[in-house]
Amino acid sequence: MIEIRGDNKLTGQELFLAKSKIKGLIYARVSSDDQIDNYSLESQVDLCKDYAIKHLGYNEDELMAFIEEGEMGDNPDRPALNYMLKLLTKDGIGEVVIVYDSDRLARDNFLQRWILNTILEAEATLKLVNDTSFNPFDENEMLKFNIKGVLAEYMKKKIRSESKRGRMTKVKKHQQLMGLGRIYGYTFNKEKDMLEINPFERDVILRIVDMLLNQNMSCSQI
Repeated sequence: MIEIRGDNKLTGQELFLAKSKIKGLIYARVSSDDQIDNYSLESQVDLCKDYAIKHLGYNEDELMAFIEEGEMGDNPDRPALNYMLKLLTKDGIGEVVIVYDSDRLARDNFLQRWILNTILEAEATLKLVNDTSFNPFDENEMLKFNIKGVLAEYMKKKIRSESKRGRMTKVKKHQQLMGLGRIYGYTFNKEKDMLEINPFERDVILRIVDMLLNQNMSCSQI
């Protein structure tokens, strides 16, 4: 099985062979937020591959996996996703897209529907490992698909809100901020597990404040 990670591309020879050989396109994605749901790239790819072999009758060499790490589900500009859709729509590679769950495609309802429509317009179909009954031409299944898309979008915003609140709490307690390795004006004390004021950088910040408020200097002058 060929694996495409991030912004990697097929070579000319691989592209030529793929046009006559590849039938199933696997898409796997994780972001930092997905750690809450215990997603992993390896498990997604393995489950999609097993599904394709057992339920669709494909051989492993008829599959190509597109693997996206650290990409947010509401971002439409994901390199592996865009390349997969390009191969599907422009190069005619693949007849089915396989993902573990619909929120791996997107955590945005509009974007999720756009991706599905792009797949269908290429005369391909979408298979969900976590929802084997999914049929894009069944109105009840599409209702469920859209509801899950709305819920995924809601959960995404909820996670962001809770993360922001957690970061603000850490700031007030002078503790390390998650996701930020360095804050100017502070030094992280590993022994105390908290942020401490850096005297030299504090003086620089106070000089900047004085230039702005008391000396009426512009940003360029500062």
